[in-house]
Amino acid sequence: MFQIKTSVRIYPCICLVAFLLLSWLSNAQHSPALFNYSEKDYRAGHQNWSLTCTEDGTLYSANSDGLLVFDGQKWDLFTLPNKKNIRSVYAVSDTIYCGGFQEMGYWIKDQCDDYSYHSLMHMVPDGAINNEEIWHIISDGHFIYFQSFAVLLAYDGKKVETIPVPGNIMFMQIIDGEKWLPVIDKGLFIWQDNQFKPTVHSAFFSDKIITGMVSLDLDNTKVKLISTQNDGFYVMDKKSVSPWKHSIREEMRHDQINKLIKLPSGDILAGSIRTGLYVVSPSGRLKFRINTKNGLQNNSVLAFWPDPGKGVWVGLDKGISFLSLREEWALFSDNTGIMGTVYALAHYGNKWYVGTNQGVYLHQKDYYPEGFRLMDGTQGQVWHLQTIGEDVWCGHNDGTFIIKDTEVEKISDITGGWCIEYLNNTMDTLLQGNYTGLALFIKNNNQWRLVHRLSGYGMSVKKLIRHSSYQFWVTGPHTGLKLLTVDSAFQRVTHVKNYSTVSGYTNNYIPDIQNWKGQLRVFDGENHLVYDKNKDQLVHDEELNTPHYNDFFFRALNDTIFSKVYTYHSVMYFVRNTHPVITVDSIYIPLRLNKDYHNFSLLDEGIIAMCTFDGYALFDKSHKLEKSNETLYFYKAVISGKNECLKLMNNSSVEVDYHSRDVTLYYRDKNFPFWSDVSYRVLPAGTEWTHIEKPGIIRLVNLPVGEHRLEISREGEISGLRLVVRPPWYFSWWSISIYVCLLVWMIFLIKQYIQKQIQNQNKIISQKNHQLMKEKMVQWENERLLQENLSKNKELANTTRQLIRKNETLLEIKNELIDIRKKGESTLTAKDFQLMLKQINENLSMKEDENLFHTSFEEIHHEFIQKLKSEYPELSKDDILLASYLRMNLTSKEIAPLFNISLRGLENKRYRLRKKMNLPGHLNLNTYFMNYDG
Repeated sequence: MFQIKTSVRIYPCICLVAFLLLSWLSNAQHSPALFNYSEKDYRAGHQNWSLTCTEDGTLYSANSDGLLVFDGQKWDLFTLPNKKNIRSVYAVSDTIYCGGFQEMGYWIKDQCDDYSYHSLMHMVPDGAINNEEIWHIISDGHFIYFQSFAVLLAYDGKKVETIPVPGNIMFMQIIDGEKWLPVIDKGLFIWQDNQFKPTVHSAFFSDKIITGMVSLDLDNTKVKLISTQNDGFYVMDKKSVSPWKHSIREEMRHDQINKLIKLPSGDILAGSIRTGLYVVSPSGRLKFRINTKNGLQNNSVLAFWPDPGKGVWVGLDKGISFLSLREEWALFSDNTGIMGTVYALAHYGNKWYVGTNQGVYLHQKDYYPEGFRLMDGTQGQVWHLQTIGEDVWCGHNDGTFIIKDTEVEKISDITGGWCIEYLNNTMDTLLQGNYTGLALFIKNNNQWRLVHRLSGYGMSVKKLIRHSSYQFWVTGPHTGLKLLTVDSAFQRVTHVKNYSTVSGYTNNYIPDIQNWKGQLRVFDGENHLVYDKNKDQLVHDEELNTPHYNDFFFRALNDTIFSKVYTYHSVMYFVRNTHPVITVDSIYIPLRLNKDYHNFSLLDEGIIAMCTFDGYALFDKSHKLEKSNETLYFYKAVISGKNECLKLMNNSSVEVDYHSRDVTLYYRDKNFPFWSDVSYRVLPAGTEWTHIEKPGIIRLVNLPVGEHRLEISREGEISGLRLVVRPPWYFSWWSISIYVCLLVWMIFLIKQYIQKQIQNQNKIISQKNHQLMKEKMVQWENERLLQENLSKNKELANTTRQLIRKNETLLEIKNELIDIRKKGESTLTAKDFQLMLKQINENLSMKEDENLFHTSFEEIHHEFIQKLKSEYPELSKDDILLASYLRMNLTSKEIAPLFNISLRGLENKRYRLRKKMNLPGHLNLNTYFMNYDG
């Protein structure tokens, strides 16, 4: 619990806060629909000094940054040369006149909505507007009048003339064909006999600053209603001037009324510098007070411009607003946030009950009440308000309350009264869904009382829909969709059936459910589903799902009134006829709604209530829907990529190039800002209607080549536009003719080319065959030589081995002879021994054998020997011979006899060979020479 400690010194602060709160609540009221455009929306300066509209509804503002243009869909800004400020604008047909500091001229629009400026300064008499700013422009049908506070100029289309004025002046007014001119310190003047003359009441206004004049029917008498800056309003006729006796005369006297116009309804709209807007009836009754407390974005009004049949554009010191005057609409905006978020509304008699997250607020006047007050005892979150007979049922975070007139009675402590469902036609028994399940209530002796909770189900029930006498569909946070069955005495829940993803819907969190045309409708966040009783499943809802834009909540007020709630807007539908053809009216609602279950409700007297993001809106369906009967028509096409615009007339067509197939089309809807729901399709490719997300604009991308028809439909009324996508130049008839000629020529060239290629190929093949034959001959010769070489190698090897065996044998004989000689066992004489030894030595070193070997080896391994000599010129003949033996893979034992030396001597030879060739000691010489590239 919080404990608040106070002292006497803070009491004045508490009193001040309470006074401000009560003051705000007493001034809170319903007001006409108001749509604000801030500088962030239109991306220009915040001050809008003057406004004007052309016949097609395009708005022009003298913005502090330049000429601001709004065509209903987009904003554009155009600046004067040298970026001079614009202070005034006035439209005559399609010409937009403007004025600024030492500047006056006009703008002309081309078909691409681009504006070119044409100055009139060359026509202005020298020095006429030196150091002057043109603050006001007006026309009498013959002249365009440009006015500063000291100068008045007239332009007739050919020349500019200065009109003498009696002094410093306020804005000239043209009323019933008469020109009235307020003159500071001199009073009110009128144009007569080609000059301004003082009126009979001029002296009365000499000490007052007149800011506006309108014609007024008062007691069946035509009078002039005159507003002054600091002295309030006056009524003037030919005989007298008197204060206007309106309901807030003293309150408005010091509000600095800056602008005054008469509305088509006859009501008076006054704009002040300090306190916003006032709408007052001709009799003086205040109908609306519109300021920052109930939706206006700024209280300083700088300009007005009426849009006939729709409302009034309001230029503000900060931003632009559009005040809708359609009588079927009324809004309440809580911009200060004092009341909190609105969740539910109820109406009984002349009392309105507004349920918010802070409690129930009551206001007690008739259709346009002025006061709200918080009903004591209802503080906290309100979920549900509903009128039942003479009672207002209130489902609350803290329980359930019954409101009778201005009295509040708590009938249940069960928290979180979310919804109710009647159990009989007399509406004296009902079932309530709450935080902890279900509760039964009955009404006896005109008093509601809680009977009991239903056992068997203790989960939250946020939405409750009756399926049959004893079955109810329920949803709640995190519980999904369930079908509950209760006993006949409504004592307990006997059965709970879960409808999870296997039953058709994909989001098991908190599906949104509605009952429409006797069927359960479910939105799972992605698709709209309907309960199929025969299949006992949720199936695709053919009535609600569309090919596009299914991200909406469905709200059914009854079988003939329903709505689709999108994120930033809604569409409300009214079924007018069902036979023979269903006819549906629709209204586009550019309001962001609270997405809770009770954001739409049908109250008594035909009033539909909507809980908006910052308050609520009321629509009285008993009023005839003020909708334009004019067929929708396209007025402009913008071709992407070429920065090209086309001005469209009725039944006109659009032709685009193949490479510019992205087209944005703009159409007019006179029901701005409450547009109708419009759909479109492109025939013949698309037969399904597509909902237009952003009113007034259709963008078509990648249109195929050919002729198409774009159709737009509003409530069955169809209008269309012919679209033609020209084929690219390379598909035109002359291109195709050229292609045919080129094709024939190419075929001829290809034929010639192929024949030449065949000849070339034959020649190449012949040359290749000849070359192959030569290569084959060489291959055969190489193979023959190889075989011959192998044969000679074998012969050389055999010869060498024979030589080795011969030398070995002779050595053995020699050694034996030496041994015999040493032992003296032989009878050989010394002479005979020497002779035999000589013959043996001669056979061991026969030059013929050596020459034969060399000749044969060099013949076979000629390249090896030549390369070896080339790389190692220091090698001796014995070294080359040794290398040859090693290449033949002979062992040292086999080589030694060939040199007639011992193994030791051969090793010395091998060592010397290694050293001459710089070969490492670990290298196998046989392997080295065998692999030596020779």
